[in-house]
Amino acid sequence: MPAQLPAIALHETHDTVDIGQFIRTLRRRARTILLFMGLAGGAALLHVLFATPQFTARGALYLGETQPDNGGNDANGTLNLSAYSTQSSVETQIELLTTGTLIERAVLETGLNTTIRPAGTPALTYWRWRFFDGGNPQAFVPGPQSLEVVNATLAGHYRLKTGPDNSYKLYAAGGLFKTSQPVLTGTIGQAAHSPAGALLVRFAAQGGNGAPPPKLAPGQEYDLNIVSPAALADSLAGGALSVNAGGSPTQPTKLATLQFRWADPYQAQSFINQLMQDYISTQLQWKTEAASVTESFVTDQLAKVSQKLAQADRDLSNYQAKTGIIDPQQSAQAAVTQMSDLQRQRANLLLQMQALQQLHRTFSTKSGSVNPYLISQTNDSVLSALSTSLSEAQVKLSQLQAEYTSNAQNVVVQQAQVTQLRASISELVANDLKAATQSLVDLDKLIASYRDELKNQPVESLKVQSLKRTSDQLGKLYELLTQKAEQAQISKAATIIDTRIVTPSQLPLGATSPRPTITVIAGLLAGFIAGVVLVFVQRALSGRYESEDQIRRAIALPVYGAVPRQSHGPVLPDGTAQAMLFGPDGFNAFAEAFHLLKRNVYRHTDPDHASVILVISASQQDGKTTIAANLARSLAEDGKRVLLLDCDIYLSRLQSLANFSFLPGLTDWLRTGTRPELQDWADGGFQVLPAGRLRPERGARLDEPALAAIIETLKTEFDYLILDSPPLPVVSDGLILGGFADLILSVVSVSQTLRRNFELHNELIEALDKPHALIINGADASGYDGTDSYFLGAAQRRPRFTGWFRIN
Repeated sequence: MPAQLPAIALHETHDTVDIGQFIRTLRRRARTILLFMGLAGGAALLHVLFATPQFTARGALYLGETQPDNGGNDANGTLNLSAYSTQSSVETQIELLTTGTLIERAVLETGLNTTIRPAGTPALTYWRWRFFDGGNPQAFVPGPQSLEVVNATLAGHYRLKTGPDNSYKLYAAGGLFKTSQPVLTGTIGQAAHSPAGALLVRFAAQGGNGAPPPKLAPGQEYDLNIVSPAALADSLAGGALSVNAGGSPTQPTKLATLQFRWADPYQAQSFINQLMQDYISTQLQWKTEAASVTESFVTDQLAKVSQKLAQADRDLSNYQAKTGIIDPQQSAQAAVTQMSDLQRQRANLLLQMQALQQLHRTFSTKSGSVNPYLISQTNDSVLSALSTSLSEAQVKLSQLQAEYTSNAQNVVVQQAQVTQLRASISELVANDLKAATQSLVDLDKLIASYRDELKNQPVESLKVQSLKRTSDQLGKLYELLTQKAEQAQISKAATIIDTRIVTPSQLPLGATSPRPTITVIAGLLAGFIAGVVLVFVQRALSGRYESEDQIRRAIALPVYGAVPRQSHGPVLPDGTAQAMLFGPDGFNAFAEAFHLLKRNVYRHTDPDHASVILVISASQQDGKTTIAANLARSLAEDGKRVLLLDCDIYLSRLQSLANFSFLPGLTDWLRTGTRPELQDWADGGFQVLPAGRLRPERGARLDEPALAAIIETLKTEFDYLILDSPPLPVVSDGLILGGFADLILSVVSVSQTLRRNFELHNELIEALDKPHALIINGADASGYDGTDSYFLGAAQRRPRFTGWFRIN
């Protein structure tokens, strides 16, 4: 069994989550996180610089003429024929504002679907706008000779070339393998047409006071891009354009706010204003059309009634002239009038009897329900009251039956009440039906008597009376239609609507997007999150020991020292870096780690005999050479005679820490048998046997007998021989060197040593059956109470009140 030394460092294993370990991991990988933050922040900055600036134009519109509660009736209850032509809810008007047809009209009128700029001009980006235009939206306001294209339906990419007298030719953009083809020819300021579509090219800033338009020099070229107005209108309605009413969703106000986001603030302002004006003109047009239709209908009906009235008057006059009867006999007139009243009463009575008969049949069955319309036709207030009581009782009975069984007392009582009400209504209906039948018999007798009376009247008098009644009825209808015609004419004349532009759109003061500060901060935050995720994913999948605690739990070896992270030492004149042992005043956490390691070495080596200490690791970058050199210096401080042997003859790291290149050393001694000169470590107090000038041949191994003789010779001269070994299992020389060692110290580096490599390394070392201990390199000093106060001077120490907030 391999010899195991007692553990020096005490530690407890526990299942609690060590948040401090995560913080230390982030601090160790701060460069990775900062790199991701820099990349993400740089990408966000590039996105801002090369993004197209966006501007938001706003306007407010008062939506008058919303639908009233009276459903289009006048105050006196009469129907207003023009009410429904102009009145609508706020939601409906907002939907009308965002319809594709209205938006498409404003798009064409403002040229929103077109982009025209001088040929070769690069697309406007945020950095160009900020750098060349100073971030001023006024830079988008067109100049005196700037062109704009409106009413364009000729979708595509074109090249516009100017000619004499403001003429131009439009060419379809050519590709790699095709030439530009002429599409149409036109003049600036006049509409041009072609089979594929139409457009109007004009000067954006029109001259006022009759000033003539400017002249463009021939030969100028412009790039023109036209998008389908219908497609653009569809995309705007659900994206860049929004219309919202004030108030709440349940109680919106009549004030609508329009917002439009676009790359050109001048076009955005023009589009919002044009859209509001188009909506008002559409409302006005609808109202005028509705009033015209109403007036035409009423006028037409008035003309027809006027013709019938004139014909009725002529018939009456002609008959009177023929018969000589101006007024019919008083008795005949009274009989006709009475007959009309009796016939009207009989018709109402027949309707009442029909309703009573249907009710009687309904209540003859137990499942029959009350029909409110039939009840209203009976003209019986008592019956109406009883039917209302029956409906309420039936509703209550249904509620009780849902909660209780049919045998429950309250259900039985309520059922009895419903039955009693139905019996009372049935009896009342039967009585009313008998009374109505008797009344009908009496009316028929009266009508028969008046009919007999009329038979005795002269036929001429009855004819005159009939003609007069027709003339009177047509006269009343003519008077009513005359009033309606006057209303229609007034409605048509008053073509004023309540909808108003409250706040016209103004040129936006600044860009809505991109937002440089927010975007860059968001990019930095995204980079930070991505870096943190990558760090912990890499930590989970790296296969390395990522923390000191992980090393202690995984490796059952005594820990002789935990060396904190240390930066490179000062650079020597030849460019090599010196291993740093002590800080400026010789008292720091790095030095104390080696003092602790030195004391552990003393406790487990024989002070009366020379000791051979093998410093080895599982991989090349674990820092074993730096630890070996600093251990040698720490031992030498106590007056010990220490020799550091550079046994890594294949890839010496020690030569980069001190100026030992091209000096004879171990390989020369092994091959020639001649002892080389030992080198002094500058200000170290110990000596070094370099690796040597002679490099071993490919596949050659250490000469074990010769090496044994060398070590025995050196043991007579030194108290401690520290062997800096090549990594094991990368190179097998560590097993040879371990055979001469009195103590083997394996260096494990946090976030560097692969677990699989060290497991094999540990198994090979155990086979040597030598005292074996562990040195943890790259430990976090903050893990040991997280403070460096012991290594500060009195003037540097400050009271700290972080005990409550410390993360253990």
